[in-house]
Amino acid sequence: MAQTENARFTRFTVEDGLSQGSVVSIFQDHQGFLWLGTLDGLNKFDGYTFQIYKHDIFDSSSLSNNWINCIYEDRSATLWIGTRNGLNRFVRGTEKFIRYLHAPTAPTSRRNNNVRAILEDRFGMLWVGAGKEVHCFDRKQQQLTAYLHDPNDPTTLSDNGVTAIYEDRRGELWVGTVNGLNRLERKSNTFKRYSFAPTVPTKIDPRNHVRSIAEDRHGNLWLAMFEGLIEFAPHSETYKCFRHDPNDARSLSQNLLNFIFADQSGRLWIGTAGGGLNRFDSETKTFRRVVDWHREWLKSHGGGASAISAHPARGR
Repeated sequence: MAQTENARFTRFTVEDGLSQGSVVSIFQDHQGFLWLGTLDGLNKFDGYTFQIYKHDIFDSSSLSNNWINCIYEDRSATLWIGTRNGLNRFVRGTEKFIRYLHAPTAPTSRRNNNVRAILEDRFGMLWVGAGKEVHCFDRKQQQLTAYLHDPNDPTTLSDNGVTAIYEDRRGELWVGTVNGLNRLERKSNTFKRYSFAPTVPTKIDPRNHVRSIAEDRHGNLWLAMFEGLIEFAPHSETYKCFRHDPNDARSLSQNLLNFIFADQSGRLWIGTAGGGLNRFDSETKTFRRVVDWHREWLKSHGGGASAISAHPARGR
């Protein structure tokens, strides 16, 4: 059984400036701006104030939906926003959005508009997790490859409910699902599965629900889960769990996590479902409460927008 560790977290709520209490996604772009997606709009933080973007039924250049699932910037510095109803490309010069919705006649179209994960790998392939599928789109060849779960084949995805796609510093591609973590074996084009709950492999356990993935400076993966935070070491395939303790104000504010982001200073920012924003220092394993988080953020990043810029997991 994995060990549960207590740690101190700094909490942030809607009273600190977020547009909505459930922070679903966090991303820092190449200009240093911090983007936060919620269940009611997209937030852009410049180090001093928040700018909020929302869907407008009378403006086709606004967000296609206010429920923000994921935020991603590709190598060309294009910012992509995955929502519950469509993929959006942000046009920086105009502060507008270009929407990409499902079109049944398009051969490279996603079959579902609920975009929950976006990633461009080191080979220039665009990976999009939408609905019950994950797709790899070769933009040069205009070819789309779909990866699906097969209950009779353990080398396929552990589940079709894809929630996160991540490429680590070694070039390994990881796919998080509602039922476990998967690593792509590029040579064989298959997957190796990892479970974090002692349950029957075919049974979905909330402890296996991966919602977001980040990587620290040591190459460890941090997984925001349906029930807590997991630190996973790929080289040893071991993990540790961090969960909310009602008797410890320095623990996670809530176990149901939406998103995790590692900033340039090595700190982890964890968005919860209704419990606000938590900060965790994975480098020193030390924690302290910060009362004025806006001032602390600027202090730790040099000020201004430019600065913002164990136990084995069961492979199966």
